[in-house]
Amino acid sequence: MLLEPEVIAAVVGPTSDIVVDGVRLITEPGREGPPEYFSEQELEDLLRIQKTFRRGVSRLDLSSEERQTASITPATTERAKQILGQEVKALGSLEGVMEAIDVHVRPRFTIWERLSGQAVRCYFHPAEMERVKGLLRARVRVSGLISYFPDGRPRSVTRLDTVEAIRPNAGRSYWATVRGLVGQTNSVEYLRAAGNE
Repeated sequence: MLLEPEVIAAVVGPTSDIVVDGVRLITEPGREGPPEYFSEQELEDLLRIQKTFRRGVSRLDLSSEERQTASITPATTERAKQILGQEVKALGSLEGVMEAIDVHVRPRFTIWERLSGQAVRCYFHPAEMERVKGLLRARVRVSGLISYFPDGRPRSVTRLDTVEAIRPNAGRSYWATVRGLVGQTNSVEYLRAAGNE
């Protein structure tokens, strides 16, 4: 079975390329975590495809205009299961923009984590519903028990302690002007230069 996206908007091309690349890379030898842009949600979606293989389908081929065809096979879903089964948990905090709230079964919201760009699901108590709704589309800091993929990317916040709105440039203005930490260069300029080396 071949699945090929219908091009209906400019976003479809890049999105389909990411999916095709991710499916091809997930079984790459030595990979510790999911492919880039694949969150816990995408891995769980791959697991749901297992039902198709029980009905006599041997593989699903995915195609896009810019990428070679990639196949979802039982090995792909098994690898997704292995990645989901491995996690590291630690208390901590993450920052990102809250872009979705889901109240089906177990209430949660999703943030796009600032450092990794990863979609991270944060589970909250139903009593916090109004507070969470008021933070939709805001940049927030969440604290609690964080689950990480084996490669260190954040995966979910399973025990949320706090969620609070933060200013978009919180903390930047002070540290960006401190001289002497990195010679006579301002800290932001120093980091930009280091990234280009």
